[in-house]
Amino acid sequence: MWVSGTLSHLQIQADASVSQECEIDWTVSTLRSRLQQDVSISLGYEPKQIDLLVRLERPTSSKVLRTTSGQGSPKPAKDTDAA
Repeated sequence: MWVSGTLSHLQIQADASVSQECEIDWTVSTLRSRLQQDVSISLGYEPKQIDLLVRLERPTSSKVLRTTSGQGSPKPAKDTDAA
């Protein structure tokens, strides 16, 4: 988060990474509200502008590679999700 401007015209710039499964509208609204509240409490002045960059997290594989202490390449571990 970056704060710039003067006390009478505070500007906030922030970025956040969110899950692809989240409700974007609710998340952005909540983040903006929380940023405004935190800055107001910390500095004693409400920000006039809040710019928020939202990035979607990339899904990651649940597979884990197991290395061997010998030759060859790593072998995939057993899939623990298939229980």
